Amino acid sequence: MIDPNFWISEDVAKLSHDERLLFIGLFSIADDYGKGKGNPSYIRASIYPYEDIPLKKIEEWCVNISRVTNICFYRVDDKTYYKFMGWDRWQTVSHPTPSSIPEPPESFANDSRTVPESFSPNIINIKESNIKEDNSRFANDSRNIINYLNQKTSSNFKVNSVKTQALIKARFKEGFKVEDFYTVIDKKVSEWQNTEFQKFLIPETLFSTKFEGYLNQQIKDKQQGNYSRFRDFENKRESGYYEKLFDEGTYIPDRTGGDSSPEKPK
Repeated sequence: MIDPNFWISEDVAKLSHDERLLFIGLFSIADDYGKGKGNPSYIRASIYPYEDIPLKKIEEWCVNISRVTNICFYRVDDKTYYKFMGWDRWQTVSHPTPSSIPEPPESFANDSRTVPESFSPNIINIKESNIKEDNSRFANDSRNIINYLNQKTSSNFKVNSVKTQALIKARFKEGFKVEDFYTVIDKKVSEWQNTEFQKFLIPETLFSTKFEGYLNQQIKDKQQGNYSRFRDFENKRESGYYEKLFDEGTYIPDRTGGDSSPEKPK
């Protein structure tokens, strides 16, 4: 049973939601003495049997948990274990089953925030690796986006522009994907190209805070619009609409492109 004070603990509040779930999972699979196997593979199989969570992520969560709670991870004979220090204050087992998990070394006994040496270097490498991977992915995504914009607009925007990268990164942080950038580019090129608004087909406009509005904008297909106007003209012509106007002397030709029928001869 989880102590009700767990939910209002300031230490627990420092944990992420994933780390809190893992903490509760470690509590539930601990033996009657608050000890358990600390191998990340075992933890994943026991607590997340249907999820393919990376082992490095499990290690990272374990390290963070051990730093702010009273659980310690330790190694005995090259095997990793964990123990909830002060377990007796939380759990009272009338007939506890003998534990097969060794006790932590004496040097760990008074330190509830100890991390196995095997964990710490890995976490440093994990964080550095994640940062490099994220930077590499962003560089590739931003390059593809700018290249796509250049291709669609026959422009030559710089991939490494600080302002442009800042705009793209801001939209990524809001949850938008690379495909969303392609969609916005396609929509605005279709709407603005070869018009007075073509000058706005630039990163500062397309990737601004109006990005979501552009993404969800309904763009009327130009060809479909032209076809509809043509059919309207043809239907009116076939019905004798324009002949009637000619005869009445009231026909005024549409100079805006609505139709291109000739003026009535004088």
